[in-house]
Amino acid sequence: MRPLCGGDAEFAKLAQRYAEDPAVLVLTINNDTDPNVVREWMAKREYRFPVLLDDGYARSASVTSYPTTWFIDRQGRIAFTKKGWSEQLEEEFAWRVEALRTP
Repeated sequence: MRPLCGGDAEFAKLAQRYAEDPAVLVLTINNDTDPNVVREWMAKREYRFPVLLDDGYARSASVTSYPTTWFIDRQGRIAFTKKGWSEQLEEEFAWRVEALRTP
């Protein structure tokens, strides 16, 4: 399983941090072709964030680096793009989320 947003445990922390916030949705896109593999992988790690199955969208969106993370603004536009893994994922991603929350 290769989610488009890396640092699995850190990503799970980020998702948990915003789980109760209706203004923020944290999800991942997985490029595994078997939904059962994805489901089992998520359950084994007790991850609760949403995961979408890639149906070719990543390729059509010109994603060439894994993980790639998009931060989407309130108008549905990509405001930030982060390519590659981050050792401080929760901290690094949270400032971007907070920047987008500011009107």
